[in-house]
Formats: sequence, C-alpha cells, structure tokens
Amino acid sequence: MGRSHILKTFLILTISIYISGCSYAFREKGALEGKRLFFQPFINKTNEPNLGNELSRMVLDELSSSFRLTENENQAELILEGELNSALEEVYSYTPDEQPREFKITVTGNFKLTDSSGKVLFNRHIEGWGTYPADGGSKENALQEAVELLSLIHI
Repeated sequence: MGRSHILKTFLILTISIYISGCSYAFREKGALEGKRLFFQPFINKTNEPNLGNELSRMVLDELSSSFRLTENENQAELILEGELNSALEEVYSYTPDEQPREFKITVTGNFKLTDSSGKVLFNRHIEGWGTYPADGGSKENALQEAVELLSLIHI
C-alpha cells in the first residue's frame, strides 16, 4: 500500500468523522450557562494513576467560566459526573524495518449531565489520545495530551 493511498484514506476518514459530527464537545450555552453546577470528580477505572484527578482539575478549569460551581449537590441545578474506563497503549507507526517508531495511548470514558430532577441531558462517550516516540519518548506526555483532549467538554 503506497503512502499516497494511506494519506487519502486518512483524509477521507477524517472528513467523514468531521461531517458526521462525531465529537463529544457540545455547546448549549444559551440554555445552561450561568446555572449552578455540581461536578463529581471523574472516577478512574484505568491502570494509570491520577488520570481521573488530572482530568477533573482540567474540566473544572474549563467549566468555571460558564457555570456557578457549587460543592453542594443539593443546591445544584446541573450535575456532571463521569468515569475513565480505559487507557490503551498500542504501536502507532513503524519504521521501514517494521520496528515501532511511535506509540499511541487512547483514553476512553463516559460522562453524564443531569438536571436537579435527575433528567439526563447528555450521556456521552469521550475519547482522547496522545503519541510518543518509541526511542525515548515520554508516555506521561502522551497521557497528558489525551487528558487535555478529554478536558475540552463544553456544555
């Protein structure tokens, strides 16, 4: 398979995903902005320590400009909760002699936004990824990239 064929396939897939709206980022600012939001920190079910804490910190930073955050769930108009389910590492690219050149880490999870009556407003699958070179790259940097992508949850 030629390099141009791989590039064409990649571009077609990227455009298809973009057109289909396959994204977990969403905006409903008119209806939800300014409401009191209780944020339950993300539960980390992966084997990577601190991912849930790091994602929770970043999401709070993102949401604090659009919502009135509350530490009391009973006072909240909205409740956001989620979990990280997996952090999978795989070879992302190979050298010409078929040795790993780059690794990819994909972190997946789910989040749910409910109103104070328990009505589910959003229930979404989330996915973020990062890469690192096989020859001395940092897995931690790739995990950080993945978490940064995940933190771009816009309500």
